[in-house]
Amino acid sequence: MKPKKTISLILVALIFGFLFWKITNDFNQIKNIEWDFKAHTILLMLLVTLPGPIVNAFSWHLITKSLGSNIDLLENIRIWILSSAARFIPGSIWQYAGRIYMLSQKGISKTLLSTGIILEAVLNLSVASALVIVTLIFQNLPVPYVVHIIALSLLLLTFFTLIIFTGKRITLVEYVTRTILKKDFKLSPVRTEWLPVIVFSITLQHLLAGLSLFLMSQAVINLPLSSLPFFIGASATSWLIGYLTFLAPSGLGVREVSLAGLLTVYAPLPVTSLVAILFRLVSIASEAMSVLTIL
Repeated sequence: MKPKKTISLILVALIFGFLFWKITNDFNQIKNIEWDFKAHTILLMLLVTLPGPIVNAFSWHLITKSLGSNIDLLENIRIWILSSAARFIPGSIWQYAGRIYMLSQKGISKTLLSTGIILEAVLNLSVASALVIVTLIFQNLPVPYVVHIIALSLLLLTFFTLIIFTGKRITLVEYVTRTILKKDFKLSPVRTEWLPVIVFSITLQHLLAGLSLFLMSQAVINLPLSSLPFFIGASATSWLIGYLTFLAPSGLGVREVSLAGLLTVYAPLPVTSLVAILFRLVSIASEAMSVLTIL
């Protein structure tokens, strides 16, 4: 096994080991929870959680359209969902490699697909960073100062990237990259008229994830509706930290421990550890349902 994969597995095992230790070691706090599963809350949670992977895939479809692709919507969504299932494999590239391979078999150029994947990552990081900054300002999200710097830096990086991708400046990037890599390198320019709807779709992804977290947490923690923005920000922050932690596949473990820490504003760590693990299981279940739907 490669050293990076070994480190990834050890990191994930240590984090989940810590979370489960907190749950079992302070099980009295879990035992005293008055579980509150209201039928309408469960229904609403399903309605906002199950479409999540479809919305993510639709955002990808909009990105490919902005780059000039004419692939069928349903086929594009199907391939995105199938390839996304590989992201839990250590290495962080398999979901992208699989997507490029399957879509290139449909006649889509690898230049367009590579550009689309870069744009997808940049816009996701940008939207998550914007939500983190808004929550920091209005909800006093308890995160280290370094997260402020990272979120602001990612926003600035997004503006810089979009300036490059939406004009003839893209040829300069191609030239510099070819010079450095000593091999051919091409990117596809982005049609700016698509950007507002893409940003809206990606924002919707993160809002649905935050709302799902809030609704699920309500079964364990007594929460006022006014706390919803905090949970949207906490979800975006944990996603951002997990995404940027390259050693953990799909942020596995890192996202859970950061989310558990953030939610201690509303409940003790053993309870929030349980919430974070349940949220991951719910997310995996929704992805599994989307895969079964398209097979």
